[in-house]
Amino acid sequence: TCDYGSTPFWKAKLTCAKIEGVADLKFKKTVASFDTSVKDIQIPHKDLAVIHEGLKAEFNAHSNQYEFKCCYAKDLKFSFEKYDVTLPTEAWTKKVNDEICTDIFQVLEPTKFDHENTWKLGTKFITNFVSIFDEHRRQTGLALLANGNNNGLKITAK
Repeated sequence: TCDYGSTPFWKAKLTCAKIEGVADLKFKKTVASFDTSVKDIQIPHKDLAVIHEGLKAEFNAHSNQYEFKCCYAKDLKFSFEKYDVTLPTEAWTKKVNDEICTDIFQVLEPTKFDHENTWKLGTKFITNFVSIFDEHRRQTGLALLANGNNNGLKITAK
């Protein structure tokens, strides 16, 4: 989709991002950009604030990151127009210690190629999948490894 200008990275309409019991963000005009130029998942400040509030996260000035009880984190589900992608908790959180975790989210700093309603799904997202970028059809495909241990990753067609 080119709803929000041109970009060298492939995009898909993002309709929802959900962490059970934490945040259920519904979108009308939001784009997910599959972006190998960033490492983490970059999201608008307003969306990140909702997630951190739901996780009861507190900012740690020493580590310069938000921290929360690991038990609050659940699987993260992205809903696109034709499929859902679920990342298990371990794919989007990092343990600080046995009880405290942090996430792989960063606040998106929009550029001339990004709109304020863009989520950049960086390499920590993309490397969980086999990804295919079809320049001719202008499409992005994600797949799980056949006969592989996908560690809780799911792709579900709607």
